[in-house]
Amino acid sequence: MGTATKNLNKALVEINNKPIISHIIEKFDKKAKFVIPIGHKGKGVETYLAFAHPDLDIQTVEISPYEGPGSSLGTTLNLSRGYLYEPFIFCSCDTIIGESDFNLDNNWLGWDRVKDASSYRTLSIEDENISEIHEKLSSKSNKAYIGLAGIKEFKQFWDNFDKASSKEKSRGEVAGIDLDNMVFQAKKFNWFDTGNPSQLSRARQKLNDKGVSVLPKEDEKIWFVNGNVIKFSNDKEFINNRIKRSSLLSPYVPKVVNSADNMYLYKYKEGEVLSRIVNKEIFRSLLNELGKFWDGKNLTDKESKFFEGVCSEFYQDKTYDRINDYLYRYPEDLKEFEINGLKCSPIYELLDSIDWHKLIDGFPVRFHGDLHFENIIYSESKNEFTFLDWRQDFGGILDYGDIYYDLAKLLHGMVVPHPSISKGKYSLTESEQKKIINIYRQKKLQVIETKFKEWVEDNGFDLVKVDMLCSLIFLNVAPLHHHPYSKLLFSLGHYGLQKIVDTNEVNWEIGFNN
Repeated sequence: MGTATKNLNKALVEINNKPIISHIIEKFDKKAKFVIPIGHKGKGVETYLAFAHPDLDIQTVEISPYEGPGSSLGTTLNLSRGYLYEPFIFCSCDTIIGESDFNLDNNWLGWDRVKDASSYRTLSIEDENISEIHEKLSSKSNKAYIGLAGIKEFKQFWDNFDKASSKEKSRGEVAGIDLDNMVFQAKKFNWFDTGNPSQLSRARQKLNDKGVSVLPKEDEKIWFVNGNVIKFSNDKEFINNRIKRSSLLSPYVPKVVNSADNMYLYKYKEGEVLSRIVNKEIFRSLLNELGKFWDGKNLTDKESKFFEGVCSEFYQDKTYDRINDYLYRYPEDLKEFEINGLKCSPIYELLDSIDWHKLIDGFPVRFHGDLHFENIIYSESKNEFTFLDWRQDFGGILDYGDIYYDLAKLLHGMVVPHPSISKGKYSLTESEQKKIINIYRQKKLQVIETKFKEWVEDNGFDLVKVDMLCSLIFLNVAPLHHHPYSKLLFSLGHYGLQKIVDTNEVNWEIGFNN
């Protein structure tokens, strides 16, 4: 599964913003009893199930060992058998099906036709029953066994399993299937395999309902299930601070109603993601609401000095660190480039020319920290905005941060619209010395950007500073994303810094497709 299971059990890998295990569970009757073995990162699975499916009858079974010598699917089955001494359905944790037409009136094995069966056990079928199970690469059949089986004759199954050798048991559930003495119906399903990166990618494409779009991150996840939103992070302090800040940001953010070390849950907020519906009128209302949200913070001289130091680390030190990380991956981007017709000096020369003292002179307010249109829900019926996915802190500070960071975040989402990125409507063309950036932006976003900049200046804020921080945000997030999006972000930040040095402003429309 590649990096997808670095921080999570494979059952929590998401498809369409919902973990695989929920896709599986939802195919069964709500009155069913679920027996779920857990091993790698098992605590996370247990917590997730309690959050996402609190009303279901779920029994987890801790598996040890779950890797290395002595571990196998046979071991997992054997440790779970105390809960399986009755008719049961076996389902692999990477098997998703398109329908739920199954019962336990008889024994059956699930199958689907595949183009390349080299990675799967396959089946021979006669008169709608299974006549033979073939190990991988031992048959020309294209009828793949999908890891889904109905076991009505459970006593016979376990008798067969107990008689099997250790090697046979390591094969898993098929060790309990004796086709000489048991009849198994062949049951055809529409199958989505998620057991390896390429199959997972195909399943994601097939099952995408074009709903909420979330850019993937290894160490953070957002899941939508049963009217709830569940946020996961591998960082316990991150989750703890998010929960604390939810109270500080009330009533502008959802109330956290359940939490654990690595997760918290809040109720799904009705409304539309702002990126889909924003117009001049709604944006004007948003700015009015933000005027109330950005409640100013009066600092003492000592606190002001501390805040300046935090801003210095947050803006200057972090920028150099992130750019170092990026250039470790892409050292070719260290040099001078022509970007969208603009001659851009080497990135470190530009950074050294920044008036950091001016930039780190922050304006302390109640802040969000990741304020862009994808993180704002608007309910037209209530004329109400809800802010989502708030930042956990500002350089360690929970109750206030720099308004300029929120302003720059808001701008960065207008310049690089999230829907355009998720739909692949962007490009970066590179040669030895030149780069061309293209990003699709709706005309209304360019109009809204103009209105935003007018608001910034009308309210006495420094627009150059907002553009500068916006450029730095692009540079900072570049190493956190995949190729080629990472290179586009870096190039955009590089371009923005040069434009500010040359003209003291950024025309973000240059080179963009409308």
